[in-house]
Amino acid sequence: MEAVRIGIGIDIGTENIKAVVLAQKGSEIPAVLRVKEVPSAGVRYGEVVDLERPAAILRELLTDLHGVLQFETNHATVNIGGVNLLTTHTDGVIALEDSNRPINGKDLERLIQDAEKGRVPSNRSIIDLIPHGYTLDGQSGIKDPVGMSGQRLEMRASVISTLNPSFINLRKTVELAGIHECGLVPVAAAGARAVLSSRQMENGVALVDIGSSTTSVAIFEDGELQHVSVVGINHSGERKSVGSNNITKDLATVLQITPEIADEVKRNHINALGSPSGGEITLTKGRESYKFDREEVDEIVGARLKAILKSVHEEIARAGYSQKLPEGVVLIGGGAKIKDLSSLASKELVMATRVGEIKNIGNAFREVFRLEYAAAVGLALQDLENSSLSGVSSKAKKQSSPNGKGFLSKLFDKIKF
Repeated sequence: MEAVRIGIGIDIGTENIKAVVLAQKGSEIPAVLRVKEVPSAGVRYGEVVDLERPAAILRELLTDLHGVLQFETNHATVNIGGVNLLTTHTDGVIALEDSNRPINGKDLERLIQDAEKGRVPSNRSIIDLIPHGYTLDGQSGIKDPVGMSGQRLEMRASVISTLNPSFINLRKTVELAGIHECGLVPVAAAGARAVLSSRQMENGVALVDIGSSTTSVAIFEDGELQHVSVVGINHSGERKSVGSNNITKDLATVLQITPEIADEVKRNHINALGSPSGGEITLTKGRESYKFDREEVDEIVGARLKAILKSVHEEIARAGYSQKLPEGVVLIGGGAKIKDLSSLASKELVMATRVGEIKNIGNAFREVFRLEYAAAVGLALQDLENSSLSGVSSKAKKQSSPNGKGFLSKLFDKIKF
């Protein structure tokens, strides 16, 4: 009997926390077992600012997931965000003591230590180090040097880091929630496995995740993550992140309406390119009726969207990839659902832009294909790689059927694709 692996992805956002549970038997398409979204708390601009409140939400979320799975698991993969994310390009070099001995994992560990040394300030925590290529005795372009022999080994890499409090607070939160085996993936990069193809990541592509309070960029080339960051704007001397909620706030402020009414205007009546016909927007909320000048709404929305896209363009240029991405830009996140946003983005970013599409998973839950779930699906796919039935608790083993076929296998057999 083939083992069934479980992957849990948790997207911790400022407004909502989304979870996706996937199951995979062998090399079959992962099946969706559970999709869950709950209101968030204690998170601001993508960073944890109150340990207990999000931890309590996560505990309740895991209880729900365990009820569906009928066993407990303490592993998951979550995203880490905030404007403090930073990508630093680095390199490392080591001398190999015996030129006849094959290079092994310990050599690579020494190389990574050399690449990290002095490159990241003491007030920052390293989330990941991503090798981009190795050079052995002058021969470059090596993807994996293990097993080769030589005297001098070099490496080019990217180091992704964040401020220590951002890293420590998130780790403490997930531990308080009972997640003791936790993988961390930077925002934007989290959705890559769900929407990007190998060809796109090989040729060069930027994934832009427009969330409620943050907009993040992940750049891929040669099949590897090259750069990741959360874009921000300077406000009163402080760098703050921006997202689709800024459109709601702009509408509420200028039109002098409540955020609830402004949010309904944003969700149902805006177009990134504006409306050529003009006229009025009319909506009814309870007993109240509201009318807004469409041109005024278009001007408010257009100004904010262009400001966000300008920040994205500047970040891509800062990373050295302006007009150097053959696969262009792929948009995900709730903000990517704005009508005709890809057309406006193509113009403002000066490159081909398309809205992402979640793929490579079973379609038992249609809601999981909404763009808001791209990050959670990508995180669950990442978690699948790190999990196996060996991580199932003894409680799960006790619930196996008498004929030896466990609950997971029986559940998996029922799923239709």
